[in-house]
Amino acid sequence: MGLSKTQRAVLVTKATDKRRTQNANSDAMLQELAAAIKGTGIRGPKGEKGEKGEQGKPGVNGVKGDPGLAGKDGRNGKPGKDGYNGKDGKDGKDGKDGLPGKDGADGKDGKDGQDGQTGPMPRHEIKGKRYRFENPDGSWGKWGLAGGSTIQTVGGGAQALSVSQSDRLVLLVADASDATYSYTGELLTGVTFVDTDEITNNSKTLAYDVDNLLETTTHTFDYLAQTWTVTTTFSYTAGKLTGKSTTIAKV
Repeated sequence: MGLSKTQRAVLVTKATDKRRTQNANSDAMLQELAAAIKGTGIRGPKGEKGEKGEQGKPGVNGVKGDPGLAGKDGRNGKPGKDGYNGKDGKDGKDGKDGLPGKDGADGKDGKDGQDGQTGPMPRHEIKGKRYRFENPDGSWGKWGLAGGSTIQTVGGGAQALSVSQSDRLVLLVADASDATYSYTGELLTGVTFVDTDEITNNSKTLAYDVDNLLETTTHTFDYLAQTWTVTTTFSYTAGKLTGKSTTIAKV
């Protein structure tokens, strides 16, 4: 038969008292107490907590595993096929022409411009008293023969004339054109020259003194809208020509 609860309680009390009076930590006492309550079904008293043991050495780290091999790149996919081109749209119809606009007002007449300067003489060549001009197509015209000189380098009062080379050429050509001669008796009193594109209204009048000696010549003509007058006066001594003076004027 097992012990009753009372009997077990008595044994536990005795064991506890005995443990308190003796060295509870001795192994013999504990073994005795364990033998006394063995088989009784009663849990023995809890032993005192033992001293803390020394700290164990740190554990060794495990070996790091090898990294796995990288996977291979996958293959590029094939390009997709081009889509079909859409059909071209139809051209739209031409729009209708708009109505004509109204005529604008007439502009005011501009002011008359100033007269331009006399243009240069055409290209020419002079050899002695012969001359010729260049034609518009670049060829040269026929040689002409100049008449008696009416231009002097000394004027009235023995003063030099101020006549440009181009002016001299104009006078020379005006005096050398084909002409019709007029006479009074046996004296030449007038010359009518044939007009050209540049020189028009070209004529010369000759006047004589009482001894029928040539006293003056007056040559008048127009050149490019400019009127020229060349007057030459002759002087004599005992019937012999001793001097002459020429005056050139542009009217």
